[in-house]
Amino acid sequence: MKYFKKISTILLLCGVFMLFSTGMCFSASNKNLTLYVNGEKTETSLKPQIINGRTLLPLRFTCELFDLPVHWDAKNKTITMTIGDQKINLTINKKEAEILHVEYLSKTGLDQAPVLIGNTAYIPIRFIAETLNCAVNYDSTKKSVSIQKPFVFKNNQWYVTHSETEQNPAPVPIESFSSSRYLKQGDTI
Repeated sequence: MKYFKKISTILLLCGVFMLFSTGMCFSASNKNLTLYVNGEKTETSLKPQIINGRTLLPLRFTCELFDLPVHWDAKNKTITMTIGDQKINLTINKKEAEILHVEYLSKTGLDQAPVLIGNTAYIPIRFIAETLNCAVNYDSTKKSVSIQKPFVFKNNQWYVTHSETEQNPAPVPIESFSSSRYLKQGDTI
């Protein structure tokens, strides 16, 4: 019986030590991650997290960043974001996203599932940003994530901010942009 108590105590102490050391490594790796949106440093009260080599941002912050309506279903732990005429459904700890288009449903795999950390849902930023046609870059040497939105609103006017062929073009007013790659006749912004 004494032997069993000693083993139990040692295992418990090892478990506590591993829990704290993992938590310290986890938070230390995310401590200095910097987020840039359209070239400007962006701060969030809750730090971005890197899990399995993927950057996750808090759900609320992400939806505010992209001006997305969001619905959180706490019972089923599902997230629904509305983007124009489509809805994106994500489920905590599930590596699959459902995209509900006007006429059909498509499913896509995720490199990293959304997670709950405390009472905060974190979602994979690359998936959301690329779904919104944003350019995303992770710089491991600077520990930074850069997101370039395709459109910005400045001075009461929408501007195209990037294209696939140019690295850092100056913003161009949308009405002078002739490519149908971004806008089609009848599209509203």
